[in-house]
Amino acid sequence: MDLRLSGADTVRTLSRVDDVEGRSRGFQSDIHRLRGVAILLIVATHCATFFTWNQHPFALGLVQDLFDNSTLIFMFISGYLFHHNSSDFQYSRYLRAKLRNVIAPYVIAAAPAIAYVLLFDVAKVHELGLDRHPGVEKVAYFLVYGGAHVNYALWFIPVISLYYLASPLLLRLFNKPVGYLSLFVLIPLSVLMHRPNYSHGHNVALAVYFLSVYVTGMLCSRYHDKVVAALDKYAALVIVTSVCIVGGHFVLSQHHGNYTVSSVAAFDFHDGWIDWLFLQKIALTFATWAVLRKLEASRLRVLDALASVSFTVYFLHLYVLLVSAALIHSARVEVGVAPFVALLALAILLPAAFAATVRRLAPQWSRTLIGS
Repeated sequence: MDLRLSGADTVRTLSRVDDVEGRSRGFQSDIHRLRGVAILLIVATHCATFFTWNQHPFALGLVQDLFDNSTLIFMFISGYLFHHNSSDFQYSRYLRAKLRNVIAPYVIAAAPAIAYVLLFDVAKVHELGLDRHPGVEKVAYFLVYGGAHVNYALWFIPVISLYYLASPLLLRLFNKPVGYLSLFVLIPLSVLMHRPNYSHGHNVALAVYFLSVYVTGMLCSRYHDKVVAALDKYAALVIVTSVCIVGGHFVLSQHHGNYTVSSVAAFDFHDGWIDWLFLQKIALTFATWAVLRKLEASRLRVLDALASVSFTVYFLHLYVLLVSAALIHSARVEVGVAPFVALLALAILLPAAFAATVRRLAPQWSRTLIGS
């Protein structure tokens, strides 16, 4: 599939850059491209679980440290764009836009996964205690807890929907600069509470965990000029800091990947006191943003195209991985560079091709159907 954008495609892409956060208030190629990097890292994370790493434990630890918790970048972008587009905020209009452009494609994307669990995965239904519940309640449960079914990446939508519902409160709280002082509490809270398990029951806890990132995105939008000026001036320092956090954690820590907790009733430090993956991804977000700003004048057509269909890739890439696993009879194979890259390309290109087809056949409905 040719990922290059024609002139007409570019116009459509610019109009869709704020597909998560409503009407565009000015195209920013660096933030748009940051979304493309985020989805690439997220898909790579899930591709890594497709393989066994018995012969490459060193590489597995590095891959986990580099890729895990990359959803944090999406949360940052969402907070940034939420504030970016809030100048004439109207709650009812905002929620209608979310229902049409986020919730509707989420329900469509989740439907096959929910149907599969209800029809074929009796053990999962029993494990969740849903055996005796009516079918409608089972479906509602899997929609509320998107991480509980086979397309587990969809946990993100119910969690971020809590921010949508609380959007007037967020705007009121952070309408004045003093509100952002709360980050001195929110960031340590995220670092100490660690990332809750997303499979089910933890939507509120996940929203609390990522709130500091969402608010940081809002902060960067509010003080955009000052932030990018500092980012441009100290780009090398930001990049070096990010590399040092990744390298230092990989070398000094015995734990790799997400720092997770299964219970949110109390803090659990079995993986360590500090959620280094949280700090690492914050640093990586700013480092990547700094690099993309340096490349702002460059023609990065593939990354631009990937960013424009990022939500479709997000919604559908796990289906590609699940079908791939079924085709080889669920026999996980040892990782290799070529198989990993091939699977990553497949998991991105097939949803991207599907997005391109839908956008061509039904451009006025594509955001509602596939989120892009």
